[in-house]
Amino acid sequence: MVAKYLFIYTVGTYVLCSYFPWWTLAIIATLIGFCSSSLKSGVFYSVIPVTLAWSIKLIENFFVQDHIILNKIKIFMNLNSFQLILLTLMIPIIVGCISSVFGYKLKEVIKSEE
Repeated sequence: MVAKYLFIYTVGTYVLCSYFPWWTLAIIATLIGFCSSSLKSGVFYSVIPVTLAWSIKLIENFFVQDHIILNKIKIFMNLNSFQLILLTLMIPIIVGCISSVFGYKLKEVIKSEE
């Protein structure tokens, strides 16, 4: 059951991020956090798919399309490919955590108002 939700969220996130800007990840993570039953599940169900979708896009840019800008960033920051991938994977983890916590807390505020 968990794998089914993670797969659906990952595919949905990847499709939306293919057509919209990168910050769509924050909106998706907020919605997942808002719909979750607990804070822990909200963070789990948002960070994993967002990071997986980001990883797929990152691998596509690194190895399939071989963007020149990535090579310039590696040279500028004096990093190898593995270090650059790890550094950029911190972005969806942080954004996913913050956004899902925001979504869950927003749900709590809305419930307390009623």
